[in-house]
Amino acid sequence: MYFKIYAPAKINLYLNIKGKVNNTDYHYVEMIMQSINLYDIITIKSNDHKNINIETKFSFCKNNENNTIYKAAKSFFEYSGTYNNGIDISVKKNIPISAGLAGGSADAAATIIGLNKMFKTDFNKNQLIEIALKVGADVPFCIFGGTMIAEGIGEILTPIKPIPKCYIVLCKPNIDISTKVAYKLFDTTPNKKFNNINNIVKSINKENLNLISKNIYNRFEEVLMLDEVNDIKNILNNNGAIVSCMSGSGPSTYGIFFEKLTAKNCFKKLKTIYNDTFLCKPIPCGCKIIDN
Repeated sequence: MYFKIYAPAKINLYLNIKGKVNNTDYHYVEMIMQSINLYDIITIKSNDHKNINIETKFSFCKNNENNTIYKAAKSFFEYSGTYNNGIDISVKKNIPISAGLAGGSADAAATIIGLNKMFKTDFNKNQLIEIALKVGADVPFCIFGGTMIAEGIGEILTPIKPIPKCYIVLCKPNIDISTKVAYKLFDTTPNKKFNNINNIVKSINKENLNLISKNIYNRFEEVLMLDEVNDIKNILNNNGAIVSCMSGSGPSTYGIFFEKLTAKNCFKKLKTIYNDTFLCKPIPCGCKIIDN
């Protein structure tokens, strides 16, 4: 028996940090997250060895108890009480790592979804969130996906209207950003005035892409001030994007386009400079089982 699961990336249409959670590394956040059709593919098979094996070309992922896939499987088995079952998990990575796109969280979410199906546990939404939060704050969103407000440390999810049809050119420069380091830098950066989340929510409810573009915001962009992000934004803005913004803690940067042809031409131009460049669109869901 095996299950294959799509694990989609996300971008942030809005990201504000409200402060640090006392005595933890977590922060209170206010975000709007959007799933896109850039996927990792997770395949889960049962085995007779009673252990968790992870197969991937990335050496840091293999059988490392600190990676998100292993943590997700362990969290699932502990929660469900199915301790004596072994699994092989293979990962086809398409989402760049250390990119602000929740690739590791998406892989963890897909693992939880796949195991819930494989072992017929039929956990409800709240139970899946409880399992997911033991792995990371973005994992609950990655399970359900679509367009959502995320509050608390990211676990309080409120679905909102999907954004109107558009095209997204997404690009990761050749640098990696640690989310932990980004938050530490935020902790030492003076507060600035920011766009209120209500403005972009109203814009999304009106299904007005021009208004949405005026209210897209990411606090990390101001904190990190990366030259590479500014370079990509300039290319996006000069080639038809109605708005450009960094995603998550970066460094991936995206532009939103009305027309597919305009987006495609910009994609081709960026692709000649940055290998990790993708032409995407918004999708209404998170992890999805595609074969079994």
